[in-house]
Amino acid sequence: MVILRKKLTISIFLLILTALAVASFLIILILQNSETAEARKNLHGIIKLVDAELPHSGGDGRYSELDMMTGRLREAFHMPSLQLSVIGRDGDMLYDSSATGDREGNQKGKKEITEALKSGIGDDVRSPTPGEDNVFYVAARSRGGDIVRASVLQSAVDDRVLSLIAPILLAALVSALICTFLIVRVAKDFVRPYFTLQSSFKKLSLTNMDLEMPENEYEEVKPILRDFKRLTDSLSEGIQQLNRDNAKIAHMLDNMDEGFIILDQFENILILNKRAREYFGITQDAVGVNIITCVECVDVLDAISRAISGEGSRVFDSRDSSFGGRTLRFHISAVSEGDNASATVLISDVTDLLSAERIRSEFTANVSHELKTPLTSIKGFMEMLTKDPSITEESRAQFFSMINVEVERLIALINDILIVSELENSGAEDTVSCDAAATARESLRLLEAQAKMAGVRLSLDDEDFRARISEANLKAMIINLVENSIKYNRENGEVNVSVKRRDKGFFVRVADTGIGIPPEHIDRVFERFYRVDKSRSKKTGGTGLGLAIVKHIAQLYAGEISTKSTPGEGTEIEIFFPGR
Repeated sequence: MVILRKKLTISIFLLILTALAVASFLIILILQNSETAEARKNLHGIIKLVDAELPHSGGDGRYSELDMMTGRLREAFHMPSLQLSVIGRDGDMLYDSSATGDREGNQKGKKEITEALKSGIGDDVRSPTPGEDNVFYVAARSRGGDIVRASVLQSAVDDRVLSLIAPILLAALVSALICTFLIVRVAKDFVRPYFTLQSSFKKLSLTNMDLEMPENEYEEVKPILRDFKRLTDSLSEGIQQLNRDNAKIAHMLDNMDEGFIILDQFENILILNKRAREYFGITQDAVGVNIITCVECVDVLDAISRAISGEGSRVFDSRDSSFGGRTLRFHISAVSEGDNASATVLISDVTDLLSAERIRSEFTANVSHELKTPLTSIKGFMEMLTKDPSITEESRAQFFSMINVEVERLIALINDILIVSELENSGAEDTVSCDAAATARESLRLLEAQAKMAGVRLSLDDEDFRARISEANLKAMIINLVENSIKYNRENGEVNVSVKRRDKGFFVRVADTGIGIPPEHIDRVFERFYRVDKSRSKKTGGTGLGLAIVKHIAQLYAGEISTKSTPGEGTEIEIFFPGR
């Protein structure tokens, strides 16, 4: 706006200066013409006075008084350079007040003389002789028929004009200064609304498109302001809608279970959602940053470069050390935009999926093994009983007893598998509760005989309260924990059971004095069919699903399992159920 005001001021100033220069030139030209006309008039008047005083008969002596008259006329008309001449009809010079000049020679060819003879009066401006100043001549025919000519130096006329140029130029300068002051004021007033509008524009941004409409007395500006106001309102509405759409997209992207990245052709990040930041450990806004500064996995960077260079999409799993022990699955695809290519990266955490697949595979193998072992034993016993007639009745009875043991083992195994399957596919019932102390006592009562045979003492520390868990699940959990502690205990060992309230919830703790669990096995003892001591498990007849059942019951009620164990000293397992 300062430049606009300066340009406006300079333009108007130059315009007025030009106008003043033209006006001054015209005034001087008019003055020049006016002074010339005044000089012509005065010289014509002098000629009339001379004609009135000039005798029209007699010899050359009749012009003798013209010398004195010329002097008086010079003083009267303030014309020091005034000269008088009398020329006959034939053009001869009869009198000339100048000592030099046109006294010699016939004057009939002079312009002023020719015009005077023709029309009665004539004038001309010329130099009498080459190199001298111009002279202004006026000639008129006298009453006697002769030509009376009066002349003055042209410089005398010009001097009068020149004497007026200085005041004229001074007046023009004063006018220019006054106009300059007025121009600055007018220009300032003219651009003031634009300054106000500029101030309003400076307040506009992508987050604030509310244009303040300034008061403006210029009608020409108001339509511009109204149109711009409509434009900013439309832009504001469009930006708000765009922001709402972007917020929805960002919300959806940040709530995806998968990580999502969009890269440009230079591998700079355009979009990066929350999950992707978590996978790569990015704690700050990485939009606009090159992917190589955020990702350490060479396989991922190589796949991105290949996709952008046009070598096709890739899907692969990676368990890079920078992923914190997780296995991530990457779907890297190229996106073509004319001659440019970019890439999208979809990232899934498949750690649990692969673990579940491994567990399922192990479970299938373990179930097959666990079923095959007793079935093989039963088949062997049956073949011996049917094919060997020499077997005594006592041996037959022993074989049937062993078959019965294997069948019981099969039944127990199948029952535990069904229990695990049911727990995996069922949900907790909020309205179900049971007497925790009574259920714990009943569970221990069912295991007294087994504990007595193993030489293990059972003890219970409980309190009366209602637990938010079904009686069957609580009993199954306590029985499996205690039974496991009896099987892996030493002779004259102890199993201590605690069922008490804590922090609006309750806990079940089973501590024994058994053989303990080596540290490397603690994280896996709750897996299905996992056994720390396989030889001991065969002797005790366990199915390998007891602790898996405990884990599924705990998960069903959002319980938290903690295990402490020292090899040779014993194990303590505690499950805490938060209040619901």
